Amino acid sequence: MKIKDIIKPKRLKKGDTVSIISPASPISREKLERGISYLENLGYNVKLGRHIYAKKGYLSGIDEKRVSDLHELFCDNDVKAIFCSRGGYGSIRILDLVDYELIRRNPKIFIGFSDITALEVSIFTKTGLLTFYGPMIAPDSNNEMDFSAFDFLFKIITSQSSFYKINISNQNVVKKGRSKGILIGGCLSVFSSLLGTEYIPNLENAIIFFEDIDEEPYRIDKYLNQLRLCGLFDNASGFVFGKFVNCESRQKNYKGPTVDEVINDIISNLKVPVIKNFDFGHIKGKLTIPMGIKATIDTDKLYISFDENAVI
Repeated sequence: MKIKDIIKPKRLKKGDTVSIISPASPISREKLERGISYLENLGYNVKLGRHIYAKKGYLSGIDEKRVSDLHELFCDNDVKAIFCSRGGYGSIRILDLVDYELIRRNPKIFIGFSDITALEVSIFTKTGLLTFYGPMIAPDSNNEMDFSAFDFLFKIITSQSSFYKINISNQNVVKKGRSKGILIGGCLSVFSSLLGTEYIPNLENAIIFFEDIDEEPYRIDKYLNQLRLCGLFDNASGFVFGKFVNCESRQKNYKGPTVDEVINDIISNLKVPVIKNFDFGHIKGKLTIPMGIKATIDTDKLYISFDENAVI
């Protein structure tokens, strides 16, 4: 995708209406109500997806109703941002039901992570709309609102600031270098599930970001090699690996490689900068990564920067 094809949503302002949908797994009403109160206390009006409390097994209702909420809220002129309530599983089931042209004509801030990777990547690939890999309103893994994560998110989506510089530690530099590229990625296992579909993005000149949770090291190895063998890493500009939470082996007396060792082995022949343990994904205090934004990695000066505004 060419940079000129990227669409940026309008920035969020106090008093705006924001919406919440559940495109994957069902949610806890208590957690959602806590999130609604948080958004209202910040000065936003909250509109819920029509089927947000639906449940069908491990899904938040049937596919058609989950996608109808997505369409309805993208079409709603009063809604300026769409928050996903949580991840879990289910986003990939609705990708072929989404009206991407409708979304392209009605660009809005769209926020989520984890399983929402499938929707975010597909929306970006099909429409060019920049999406936000950031905190959700009622995630299954947290019992409290992640205030520091939301603080950073709101800085990104309410400001037209064109530069954010985030310092990195020298011990988290895997391969040195300096490069520029477009940030694309998400939850590794979900991203790799898009291989062979029309929703996988072009990663040429991309700074690829990945993280995950509850995966054995050999599965991380498999996902990364799957992507490597498809040639998706060949022309990348750099890699940003986040925290891989609970990804130690559960096998008794395990003596195989760690996730760090898996990553080091797979990227050993690459000639682009690589960093690890960046603060995003399934952790508290996560940073929001705008997918599609121009960025720079500089391992000599030890920073990652977002080099343009994410909203207009």
